[in-house]
Amino acid sequence: MMHNQKTGYTLQTVRITEHHEDNAIQIFTDGSKSGQGVGAGIAIFIQNELVLHRRLTLHSNCSNNQAEQLAIFKAMVTIKELHIADNVPREITIHTDSKITLQSLKNPKNHKHLINEIRETSISMEKQNWHITFTWIRAHVGHYGNEPADKLAKEAAGKDIISYNRIPMCEIAQQLRETSLKKWQM
Repeated sequence: MMHNQKTGYTLQTVRITEHHEDNAIQIFTDGSKSGQGVGAGIAIFIQNELVLHRRLTLHSNCSNNQAEQLAIFKAMVTIKELHIADNVPREITIHTDSKITLQSLKNPKNHKHLINEIRETSISMEKQNWHITFTWIRAHVGHYGNEPADKLAKEAAGKDIISYNRIPMCEIAQQLRETSLKKWQM
């Protein structure tokens, strides 16, 4: 349970487990950073049927963690926009292989942009009677939805149309250090 200082609302939806929840709505997310670029992938299953998949390209200086977090945030926004039948329970399991993201969600001192976006969206969805569980899954272990998410993330890396370009300060600082070092060595 997490208390949001800004809204005064207690967030109950950030339930994190390491076992597979079998909810009606299963979301698999993944991020990828390679020499080609940075991408995020989302695969949404409703009652075991793939209903939507999405690729997102991030600026090449974004981190893999940002890709993972962007995938989760955009998946949650997408669920809110989908027209889901009334007979489908409003229970979602979001599967990620990013322990860092899950630890960041649990840490009330972490106020990074995408972590806050995920928390705020969780609060909004909870107020609309959604129940969200985040689960950690091992990467590349054969989960039926993880493979499409992984493939989508890799396909998105290096595409021309960038969906997200908020570069972390640590990355900018690292680039400045590298540039300064190269100039100093000249």
